[in-house]
Amino acid sequence: EFRHVNFAYKPGQPVLTAASFKIAAGEHVAFVGGSGAGKSTIASLILRFYKPVDGAILADGHDIAGFDSQKYRQQIGVVLQDTLLFGATIAENIAYGKPDASQVDIEAAARSASAHDFITNLPHGYNTVLNERATTLSGGQRQRLSLARALLKDPSILILDEPTASLDSESSGRIHETISGLRRGLTTLVIAHQ
Repeated sequence: EFRHVNFAYKPGQPVLTAASFKIAAGEHVAFVGGSGAGKSTIASLILRFYKPVDGAILADGHDIAGFDSQKYRQQIGVVLQDTLLFGATIAENIAYGKPDASQVDIEAAARSASAHDFITNLPHGYNTVLNERATTLSGGQRQRLSLARALLKDPSILILDEPTASLDSESSGRIHETISGLRRGLTTLVIAHQ
């Protein structure tokens, strides 16, 4: 819940003014609008990268300002427009946020993100080593790996910040199908221009 939240990056230049809304657990919500409308700011505030100037942000009825930042953020999965993948195996890239994950868990997350089939078709499957930025994969494949990484954390909240903005229509459609099929009970926030 956002309760009368005011926020500005610079004094006197408000980005959010008295923003108030509630999102129920398990609900899928889209924040849609043009550049500078405050969509990514909302995500940054939820993640506690910034604090509201006034007002409060609550999760399960508790002000998030009182939560331990690290434990709180472990409950949130994030997929950004620009994927960040490393020069490591696909399995290591998926497990980045949860290094102690088992291979079974990694593959389950990849299945949930509709990535398992393309991974198993690669020459070394989950042991395929990616180059920096994973340029040997398509944009849609990179986004599905990023989604698998976020889902592996088994988050309570999933934030998707423009996850299909730089993808072609076919890849974008696959990502949207994957998102619409995510497990019940997962609160999903999608940030988009359209």
